[in-house]
Amino acid sequence: MAFGELAIGLSLVLGLLVRPASIAGAVLMINMALATWFAPGHDAPAWQYIGANLDHLPLLLLFAIFFATRAGEVWGVDGLRRSRQPKT
Repeated sequence: MAFGELAIGLSLVLGLLVRPASIAGAVLMINMALATWFAPGHDAPAWQYIGANLDHLPLLLLFAIFFATRAGEVWGVDGLRRSRQPKT
């Protein structure tokens, strides 16, 4: 778990393979959200279930944004690799 989070974080910070890292991060956030869904208990009100996942849902949406906007291709290593490839 820790090495996966480290790899995703380094990939996003460096801008290297951002789209695959975003997919892995989204899977990780879905896994964490489902793992903590019943954290308030079975007899808790419904709003507490959503409140228990407020740490994971915004990060899931950020991973979706990183994937959709091709983040990393402007200032990241992916952009440097793309600019050095010969154009056909």
